[in-house]
Amino acid sequence: MVCPERGCYHHAGISGLTASVAYVQTLFNPFLHDDIPAIIKNPDVQGKTTFIEIFRNDFWGNSILSSTSHKSYRPLTIAVFRLLHRCFGNWPVPYHATNITLHALVTSLFTIFCQRSVFPHMANSSHVSLICGILFALHPIHTEAVCCVVGCAELLAAFLFMTTSLMCSNFLSHSKESKPIN
Repeated sequence: MVCPERGCYHHAGISGLTASVAYVQTLFNPFLHDDIPAIIKNPDVQGKTTFIEIFRNDFWGNSILSSTSHKSYRPLTIAVFRLLHRCFGNWPVPYHATNITLHALVTSLFTIFCQRSVFPHMANSSHVSLICGILFALHPIHTEAVCCVVGCAELLAAFLFMTTSLMCSNFLSHSKESKPIN
């Protein structure tokens, strides 16, 4: 089901903006804790290895086959970090801006998902979805993922999950409307 009301995207924008405003104060934070080994000391991020090495190494830039590897495999996140490093070096602001933007996008997608799939037949589904989106945006469980640059891995996973969920929901709603193929 496509958004039954224009408010669907309007409310998604409001909840996404709420998510951005809630974390804008973290924009100028330095790299902290795990950010340093994952970005500053990671040869994959710093461009000291070939791009293909991202797919052979763990999150920290060590060979995934090494006995000392944590076996944390997140090549998409490392590719994003490498792109940010190539464009902005070790300046932390763009990394934090990426996390804030991803959180805003995930929040907006969550709001749309609530209206389309969770509350589609409710009379005030747009308003209920907005409330859910704002609660999602402001929930303290997201703090670590948004404030710490390494949380980009969780935000990318959430973005891909919400995008896939919306695509699946859209497919299922359209398949119910069409006749089955025999």
